[in-house]
Amino acid sequence: MRSRVTLLFVLFLFVMTPLSAAINSTVSTVYLESQDQPDVMDVQPLSDEEQLKLAAEHWGEMPHASMISVDLKDATGILHLAAGSFDPTQTSGPDVAPTLRRSNDASYTGLAIVQLHDSNGQVLSDLVAEYDLKVLDTLHDEGWLVRLPHSPPSMIQSLNEDPRIRWAGDQEPGWRISPELLTPADGERVVQIIPSADLGLGGYGDLATDLVQYGASEAWCDAWSCQSLIPSQSHVEFIRNIAHDGRIIWSEPAIEMRVHNAVAWSLSGVQSVENNAAFTLDGSGEMIAIADTGLDQNHPDLTGRVAATYTQFG
Repeated sequence: MRSRVTLLFVLFLFVMTPLSAAINSTVSTVYLESQDQPDVMDVQPLSDEEQLKLAAEHWGEMPHASMISVDLKDATGILHLAAGSFDPTQTSGPDVAPTLRRSNDASYTGLAIVQLHDSNGQVLSDLVAEYDLKVLDTLHDEGWLVRLPHSPPSMIQSLNEDPRIRWAGDQEPGWRISPELLTPADGERVVQIIPSADLGLGGYGDLATDLVQYGASEAWCDAWSCQSLIPSQSHVEFIRNIAHDGRIIWSEPAIEMRVHNAVAWSLSGVQSVENNAAFTLDGSGEMIAIADTGLDQNHPDLTGRVAATYTQFG
């Protein structure tokens, strides 16, 4: 009898518990909505002092920047050029062909190399302002290609007497040419040319005209580079002329432009073949025949890729 009463009581709890929760929820909801109180989301704005206090609790002051002095790396004394590396105080530099060599080149082009004792940009800025130099390029280590304003021989002598300068001297015309251009090409060749940055307005157009007169069949220039198409019969003369031209600081073979695979896919008509063909072009279902008496059926490169191998001779 007691167990039956207990079972009925448990069933009564199971039935009434969800109903009581719903009733309580409804009563609570009615109670909250019926209260004559201000909206709980109506937050009063913080004053300036409270905002500063709140910000101070979440933010901290950034540490002040500090200056750390470090020693400049000592110069190696070596100038690294495409033609070779050398110490200008010990040797005269890499050898070049007689047609690409000129004594006192600075007298014709105004170009000179200045090498400092260390990598000190302030020293270079002071030299530029004092001697009215125009920096055109950098030549590691601590070397700079500059344009001299006037009287190059006496200017180079003055630069060498300056204690801030390790060495100053002429740049051979052959040092401005990539070694890859010294070998004539079998056919036409495209040459990439870097003009000096001090040509000014109109100078690049004149240079392009002169490149054609030097032997190029086509030439164009902008403020950063020039390109020339050189026939094989004009190659030697063209290289000699651009090497001696002081408006050009570097020349090398141009990178050949190639059609991208996706573009070549469309230009060659493969895309239309794939769209209209009943077969696929991914290699599935195709068969290849190889005639080679040295072919080994168990070769690792052919494992799982050969349908059958027949060794027939005669």
